[in-house]
Amino acid sequence: MGKITTIIFDIGGVIARAKKGPLLRVKWAPRCGLDPHQFDQIVFNSPLFEKAAIGEITKEALWADRNRTLKLSETDLNQLMEEEGASRWDQDLINYINTLSSQYKLGIISDATSGARERVGQHIDLSLFKSIVFSYEAGVRKPDPKIYRQSLRELNVSAEKCLFIDDRQHNVKGAEAVGMMGYLYEELRPFQEFMSTLSQ
Repeated sequence: MGKITTIIFDIGGVIARAKKGPLLRVKWAPRCGLDPHQFDQIVFNSPLFEKAAIGEITKEALWADRNRTLKLSETDLNQLMEEEGASRWDQDLINYINTLSSQYKLGIISDATSGARERVGQHIDLSLFKSIVFSYEAGVRKPDPKIYRQSLRELNVSAEKCLFIDDRQHNVKGAEAVGMMGYLYEELRPFQEFMSTLSQ
């Protein structure tokens, strides 16, 4: 493998960690007259999520479909949408990415619903990234090889010179299948140690 010149990051689960989880279902399931399992199936396993993730419907349309069962008021629905989408942005990782921008070409590949570009831009400097591919804009999501190849075209780089970072093994394997080096992200320190081996 040649020298790595380009690093492509996932966002959710890497740069931003979701705040949702048990607290969301504990709070909202009773308000919707549902048990926690029913709530999870509606909010986290909606059959329309795939369409939203590839831009066939908007985030708002996805939530409107969910709310046909949740039956929340507009105010409560907006509050749930905000809480479900809330994330903890890893400022230490963001700072480290800033340092990498002087040594590597940077990109983003992220599965997301409509409006993600604007939301993400409130937390990180998108100008650091030479290519930003969101699934809802690309019309395809990871691990489909098309989304990785789109990023490679936009970055004007060969796959063997790219390192792809994601928190999900199947997405890492998808990148490796098109010839990239993959890294399964868990915490910053091991990632920094891994990066130090690339520069040796």
